Amino acid sequence: MPELWQAAACCGYNFRLWRGSARVAVTFSFAFILCYFMTERAADFAREHQTHLQILEPFVWMFGDGTNILLCSLLLVLLLGDMPFISAGTPFFLLRTSRQAWLLGQVAYIVCSTLIYLLFVLASTCLLSAPVAFPGDQWSEAAALLGFSGLGQRSGIPVDTTTLKMGRPLECALVTFVLVLLYMLALGLLMMTVHLWKGRRWALAAVAAYSLWGLLLEPAFFAQIMHLPEGMLYRANVIAGWLSPLNQACYPMHSFGYDKLPRIWQSCVLFLTGSAALYLAARDRVRRFSFLFTGTDA
Repeated sequence: MPELWQAAACCGYNFRLWRGSARVAVTFSFAFILCYFMTERAADFAREHQTHLQILEPFVWMFGDGTNILLCSLLLVLLLGDMPFISAGTPFFLLRTSRQAWLLGQVAYIVCSTLIYLLFVLASTCLLSAPVAFPGDQWSEAAALLGFSGLGQRSGIPVDTTTLKMGRPLECALVTFVLVLLYMLALGLLMMTVHLWKGRRWALAAVAAYSLWGLLLEPAFFAQIMHLPEGMLYRANVIAGWLSPLNQACYPMHSFGYDKLPRIWQSCVLFLTGSAALYLAARDRVRRFSFLFTGTDA
């Protein structure tokens, strides 16, 4: 228990560094702008067709494809870019706590800051869509028009018919939140672990590779660059669905009992397993890590 309290103190110290931080302000400002563009597009469609949105629909659609998940996760990289935080306060924590407690504090900070970031995105989409939205747990007429008529693709709003058929807005929003949260947690832990082993530049390179791998395995992009015939599209879609963490974080890229795509619980297990492996690698490294304090950088 004392170690957990020490880890909580380390986590709290990292959050105190948010005060007056330009990086934090820029991250949340750009996240709000991204939410505005996505939500306003859907709201304009609803106004044009004289109908309403369900208030959680813009959040579900915002993460309806890998490109939007990638954009949001890159903003999170800006927030977590210095993980693990090795600042002027780190020597004092290392004198009063164990390295294990300090590392747990960094992990707790990644979890809490990612959760706060996603809750901010959720609140922003709900707030921006409120003038044309209703709270009931059923899909709107606008969603049906966008999904089943093909207008969603032409409007740049990723409304998938699978999402509309397989659940209600509250359920889909919750599952989407969990999938994106696990994807971003894995990203943050990857950045921290590689930083401990190889340094900051390698950590950023690992994040870029992680993101690029997901982008290259986007089904449409993958099929285009590989010049796949139409008969191979389904097989390519399944392979990309399993191999790409970006697709694993996307709700429509899952099996609901009638294809070979990963199920939602399988994606969750894969993300949690990968995150646990990254934490164990970071714990192994931090035991031998040489802290060299020069101002606020290591």
